[in-house]
Formats: sequence, C-alpha cells, structure tokens
Amino acid sequence: MTTSDFSKDAQDHVSRVQQRIVLINGQRLADLMLQHGVGVRVEHLAENLQLFVDVIDQPGALDRGFADMARI
Repeated sequence: MTTSDFSKDAQDHVSRVQQRIVLINGQRLADLMLQHGVGVRVEHLAENLQLFVDVIDQPGALDRGFADMARI
C-alpha cells in the first residue's frame, strides 16, 4: 500500500509472482476509505440549486421571492 503510485517495476514484479498481491495506491486507498467509512466523516452536505433565469426575468419575481423568504 502506498499513498502515491507504484513504480512500473513494482507492478511488473507483482504480475510475475505466484502469490496474490494487491497493490493499493493512494487514489484506491482513498476510494476504499470513503466506500467503507474508515477515517472519514460527513461535515457538510451540499445542496445543488439551479437558478431559472426565465422565472427571475418576470416583473416583480425577485420581490415575491424575498417576501417568501421573510415568511420562512
């Protein structure tokens, strides 16, 4: 296991030996950690919002939007 990448020599060596050896580089390690929740935690979930310009272009649309926000 390494946090970077394996050299071509290391990869070639693994392909020649009889024992099963799995090389895990930094990207694969990070993927596995995320997949299995090891050493990670959720700090902030982001919400993707899409702005519909055609709605905002209507007269008074922003005023109505701010009024709706004030009621929240």
